[in-house]
Amino acid sequence: MVRVIPESRLRERRRKQRMLRIAVVCGLLLLIFGVLVGLSRASFLRINSVVVSGASDALAAQVQARVAAQLAGSYGYVFARDNIFLYPKAAITKDLLAHFPELRSVTVEGSSWHALSVAVAERAPVALWCGAGDAVSDSSSIFANQNCFLLDKNGLVYAPAPDAPSSLQKYFGAATSTTTGSDLPKQYLTPAQFASLAAFVSALAGKVPGDTVASVRVDDANNARVAFISGFELRFLLSDNAGDVLQHFALAQTASIFKTHQLSDFLYLDLRFGEKIYYKLKNQ
Repeated sequence: MVRVIPESRLRERRRKQRMLRIAVVCGLLLLIFGVLVGLSRASFLRINSVVVSGASDALAAQVQARVAAQLAGSYGYVFARDNIFLYPKAAITKDLLAHFPELRSVTVEGSSWHALSVAVAERAPVALWCGAGDAVSDSSSIFANQNCFLLDKNGLVYAPAPDAPSSLQKYFGAATSTTTGSDLPKQYLTPAQFASLAAFVSALAGKVPGDTVASVRVDDANNARVAFISGFELRFLLSDNAGDVLQHFALAQTASIFKTHQLSDFLYLDLRFGEKIYYKLKNQ
């Protein structure tokens, strides 16, 4: 005997089966979600120590505190941020580099189930940036570092320099902030321009007998001035190639005026006008 099932009952049966499947899937998802939440908060997966290497004790303590702040709390009030599998690695790296301009690089890795390793590399200062104004002539001001900042090899201004070594050269000129809402870091010239200028200034050592570079200034038109302790000043156009400027300086010294005068006799020597050389003698 053939049993006839009304279509309405068939639809109802299918609806119940579909609802049962949905309920089973939702139950499984809730179970998985609960397990994941439990694992994220499990003590054996929580970070309880941060080890910082490559920095001074004072800076390491600051970095450690900054990382601890990034690990506090949870994602959406559910998943723990200090879980060894869920900690915000990229955010920590980005935050440290933005907050500590003196750091050149940051590497964050989990060193165990409970520890985070933060390896940092500090920038090495090669010179000082002392503001956008003219270099002052007063010797006591020239050698005071209260208003100066450390410069790295790429011309990045990254930290105050009240206790910097007096051997670091002082540079003046405009510097542009590289991040919004923060005074540091700043960029002084382009990396290529600064590298060239620093190489030229270093090469000048010994080129002016008995004299020492006191300051270097570059204006907005790329006019560079290297001032010496004696009062002599060398003027030239900034170039990406230090060798070109140094060669021009050497050729300038073959001019007839140098047969009767030493560099220390000049107030300035101006190399900005091609083959022409402009100069002014002291007491003239």
